[in-house]
Amino acid sequence: MKRAALVISLSCWAVVCPLLAREPFSLSGKSATTSAAAAGSSFPDIFESGLRAEGAFRTLDGQTALYSLRYADIENAMSFSINGAGTEAEFVIPITGFSRTFQGTDRDDLEDQLVDFLKNEGADVYRDFMEAIDQMSAVAVTDGNPSAATATIATSVFMENAFDAGNDEWDPKNAGGENGARLIGAYPEFSVLSAAGFDGTSWGYEVPLPRGQFGESRVGYKFSMPLRYRDIEGAKSGSAGLSMSFPVQIKKPVYQEERIEDGAGDRKIYRPRTNGLIWRMTPSVSGVGAGSADFAAGSLLTAGALSSSAEYKFSDKFRATLGNQFTMIEGVSDLSVQGYDVGSEVSQQMTKTGVHLAWSPRVSHTLAAYTIFSAFLQDAAIPEFFTFGFEYSYLPSVLKEEGLNPVLTLRGYADVADEKDYEAYGIRVGAGFVF
Repeated sequence: MKRAALVISLSCWAVVCPLLAREPFSLSGKSATTSAAAAGSSFPDIFESGLRAEGAFRTLDGQTALYSLRYADIENAMSFSINGAGTEAEFVIPITGFSRTFQGTDRDDLEDQLVDFLKNEGADVYRDFMEAIDQMSAVAVTDGNPSAATATIATSVFMENAFDAGNDEWDPKNAGGENGARLIGAYPEFSVLSAAGFDGTSWGYEVPLPRGQFGESRVGYKFSMPLRYRDIEGAKSGSAGLSMSFPVQIKKPVYQEERIEDGAGDRKIYRPRTNGLIWRMTPSVSGVGAGSADFAAGSLLTAGALSSSAEYKFSDKFRATLGNQFTMIEGVSDLSVQGYDVGSEVSQQMTKTGVHLAWSPRVSHTLAAYTIFSAFLQDAAIPEFFTFGFEYSYLPSVLKEEGLNPVLTLRGYADVADEKDYEAYGIRVGAGFVF
């Protein structure tokens, strides 16, 4: 059986594909007399049902048939042909150039051989397939698009470190402790996305752990725990991680001493002088596990980033921040998903540059707008995208020396890219306490 015949024959029944386009995965088969197709939200289920001639493909059992698999937005990502006796199969991965012929005693034996090959002896073949998917698909789990694990790591770190040069106005001294104030809270997030004809939703829950300064030094510490869940037309994926950041004040705020009297009695506080430059550099390291049984994809990732946040305070009401970040992300270990080893092939770098404009009509209340340009430096389905957003935040102007001080943030944003018609719109609400 020739691969050319496979391609020609598959093109003859492309009319079936639009009927399956809304599902993340589809498989179409055709013999000389019969056509069959099925779609669903699980790649392994759809793939293996065709190999076994089950479900919609029962009518092709006992016939020489050609099959083509669509993986998300990648047409003909895999293809295979099986003869009528079920004793020979030609397996092809067009997006990587791999092909191999399998021979067995019957169809069940062929299916066992092919699946076992991808999970064991041919694990590198499957890793290459996943790497190609990351580079081509607008909804890949691990890399190459704004909702993939590599991009969400970089975005989380950027928003934490690149737009906050002056956010320690309440941190170093106002709480009255030697190590400054600390923040603990929760930041739930929800977004909807559309890419390459697919619609999806994403939920996030970022837990910032206690943070502060190392004594009176220029160095601080931040820890956060990002959790994410994504659903693309029923195909689900998730990730969890831990980020550690160590902001270093290159140019610190200049503080002036004031005395106030409140419920805690007469005491001394420090407020930053209104005008001038504040510049912070923040190295960070992150570890994230991302995976999906439906996509049979995922990875264990480590990321290192260097963020720069340069803020200029024009007055006590208006400030502008320029944020920049370089991030390196590497797959450190294979992750077994549905028996398939995936993830170690990931090697990506990203840059982000953003401008953040903030206006404080009152001391404790701030309104802001921002834009960010993000770029993948290695091959990606969506090599670059823009983010536009707005924020409202409430931070106490003076912290109580004892007890909890409430803080609140509200953020809305949009990620947009020309490639693959990518759009995402999200909202993030944060509530916590400074103490």
